[in-house]
This record gives sequence, C-alpha cells and structure tokens, in this order.
Amino acid sequence: MVTILVVDDDPIDQRFIARALDQLDDTVRLEIASSGDEALHALDRPEPPDLIVLDLMMPGIDGRRLLLQLEGHDDWSEIPVVVLSTANDPEEERFCLAHRARAYLVKPDSRRGYAQIASRLRQEWRRDDRRGSTSNPAA
Repeated sequence: MVTILVVDDDPIDQRFIARALDQLDDTVRLEIASSGDEALHALDRPEPPDLIVLDLMMPGIDGRRLLLQLEGHDDWSEIPVVVLSTANDPEEERFCLAHRARAYLVKPDSRRGYAQIASRLRQEWRRDDRRGSTSNPAA
C-alpha cells in the first residue's frame, strides 16, 4: 500500500487528483491536507507518507514555506515531493527543484490531464520503492 499526502486547498483539485489516482491504482491510500498547517499535523506521526503532492498557493503556510520546512526536517527531508501548481512559472519551478521537489507539474484543465498527472505520480512512488527495502535491511 502506497500512502500519498495531497496538500491542496482547492476541494475540486483534491477530487480530481483522488479520482485519477483511484482509477490508476487501487493500492493507493490518499490523505488530504487543505493547508500547510494540516500537512504538518499529518506528517507528525510515526509512518510518513510515501509521496507528497504539493500545491504552492495556499493560505497560511503556503507550498514554498512547507517545502522549506520539509527540506530542513530530519524525518521528512527524504519524502519525495511533487509540486502541482496552477502557475506555469519557470522561477517557481527552479525554486521548487532547488529545494528538493522531484518534479514541478502544472495543474491540468481536464480529466485526461489529471490521468496523465496520476501516471507521473505513480512513476515517482515506484522510483522510490527502495524506501521499503532500506527500512528493512533483512529484506
């Protein structure tokens, strides 16, 4: 089972991401955080998510600040992050990639686009399957 934490304040985007991932892979467990504050609360537990999908523009702790907090935290710095933003902004993309985001993707405007995003997210969590083997050296 793969756990993905989706951090996005837009309920419509949350639903589109959830549907696309559900149709792609039934082994995904989604957790939704509507703000950076909720994400920090969700991360404060023994079992971190396998992947974080992060929106940048949110009230309170926005995606940029959360990305910096993830990067600087010993327990969270290795969790892969994919930024999913409405802004097609090269400067934002450079910032995110410089602060350990694995990818910067622009939010699509169609179901098909979200299906493509879901496929890309699956590539990211499969790329990181080694997390399971590193946590159990005898495996």
